[in-house]
Amino acid sequence: MQWLKVGSDADTTKEARRLRRQAMEAGLEAIRTDEGDMPERVRKAVMLQYEGDLASHDALHKARHGADEDDEDRGDRRDVAELLQRAAEAEREIVIEARLNGRVSPEVADEALADIENRAVRDAD
Repeated sequence: MQWLKVGSDADTTKEARRLRRQAMEAGLEAIRTDEGDMPERVRKAVMLQYEGDLASHDALHKARHGADEDDEDRGDRRDVAELLQRAAEAEREIVIEARLNGRVSPEVADEALADIENRAVRDAD
């Protein structure tokens, strides 16, 4: 709604972050309350993934924006972005090296690189 001079990019970013968190919480709740005949090890593994994603989501937000939005701590947005970028680059280098040395097939390397890029985009928020 920028053309109406209502809202801002910051508002949409905040709204998107809230929506992603709500969606993850709903997914976790669905896993917890599922009455299907899934093996417990499967349920625990998927639950761990969602719990980890939620914890990561919250920790990255606090690191970027400070512990409390009303606090004096404004966070370290640039440092978080830089460290995430360095980590993704290190991952890419390992995958590309493995592909060039023939330790993995091009298809496996492409799949790993796509996963790295998807995480990099998701974590950029």
